[in-house]
Amino acid sequence: MIRTALVSVLCMLAILMVVPQVAHAKDSTYEQRMARGVLAFESGKFAEAAGEFRAALAERPDDPAATLYLGIAQSRSGDPQAETTLKKAAGLNPEDARANFELGVLYYQRNIPEEANDYFDTAASLSPGSEIAARSQEFKKASGDRKGTGAKPWAVSAGLRGEYDSNVVLAAAGAALPQGISRRSDVRTVALLDGRYRFLSGPKGDLSAGYGFYRSWHRDLSEYDVLRHTLDLRGGIPVSSIVSVEAAYTFEYVEVSSEMYNYAHGVGAGVTVREGKDHSTSIRYQYRRAGYGTAALYPTNSDRDGGNHLVGVTQRASFGKSLSVSAGYAHDEDRAKQPWWDAKGDKGFVAIGASLPRRTSLGLYGEYQRRKYDALDPQFTVLRKDRTTILGATAGISFTDHFGLSVGYAHVKNDSGIPVLEYTRSITSVTLTARF
Repeated sequence: MIRTALVSVLCMLAILMVVPQVAHAKDSTYEQRMARGVLAFESGKFAEAAGEFRAALAERPDDPAATLYLGIAQSRSGDPQAETTLKKAAGLNPEDARANFELGVLYYQRNIPEEANDYFDTAASLSPGSEIAARSQEFKKASGDRKGTGAKPWAVSAGLRGEYDSNVVLAAAGAALPQGISRRSDVRTVALLDGRYRFLSGPKGDLSAGYGFYRSWHRDLSEYDVLRHTLDLRGGIPVSSIVSVEAAYTFEYVEVSSEMYNYAHGVGAGVTVREGKDHSTSIRYQYRRAGYGTAALYPTNSDRDGGNHLVGVTQRASFGKSLSVSAGYAHDEDRAKQPWWDAKGDKGFVAIGASLPRRTSLGLYGEYQRRKYDALDPQFTVLRKDRTTILGATAGISFTDHFGLSVGYAHVKNDSGIPVLEYTRSITSVTLTARF
């Protein structure tokens, strides 16, 4: 009887020693399969990775990690079983942000934006402030752009504007025109056209080309009529969940009173950092090389031939869906053919935009710029220094998704060390816009 009991004890000890070894062997096989699967996945061998993850699941059925990785590998390889596997992974671990994110990506690729955005929202809420949350917002934005434009790669807007100018100055938004000051008021009609074609748009980056047209006709001061054409090529690539880089090339051609005023080539590059969902900072550099023509209104204009270097920083913030604010600073330097056109400038600005009820909007803008010229212009006896202040406001209404109307007012005051170059002007405008 003692002998029988001893045999029973020895058998139990043997079983206790073997069971952990078997369990350890199973764990070891699972870990090896998972490691091989991850390695294959990172090498782009998605079908091979899926096989390894299936083998891991054979060792640990319903394992959340192996199920998730299998679903991701199937999604990348286009396997129709990906949806079922990823939903199972989300069910096994409802708090897993990655499973919800991958389901969002799957539905985004299938062009089912409503379903995709639901999963992106869930992923962001489960992992706030993470890379997954940032990527979810990027996909949602791309999905919204795709849906809002009907997936068409182009956009066109046209405008017709009427303006009253209390002191017509030879200048136009965005164009470096000479300081011809009429000291006379006038009304003018302006035609505007902007178009853009997107070659690429999405979380992986964007690339687009644009064209802009500006044409003004004055009732009395026809010598101040301006024609302007612009072309640009712009692109950007995200380098992480919060950082993206951008680059651009621009070309412009300007005529004044049917005579060539200038042409210019520009190149620029920048970096944007998103500090949060609604906050970002952009740093940019731009170089612009211009050639100037001569005419009766500006006989020595070619003295300005040369280049301009600009560096700037802009901070943007949104507060809910109704209010946005941007503020920035820029420093630029002109290097021209004649030294009296060499100059250094500093500019600060702030802009506020608000979306109001009933498809209405309000915008406010303020800018202050100082510019100091390096050498004495032979026309004057003192060194030129200008200080320009611009204050503006616009109010708009969208009648439909395609048509809108806006009214605007801008006040410009230029103080200069040379009295003949000082001026004040006010511009009141009404613009009808069509967007397609």
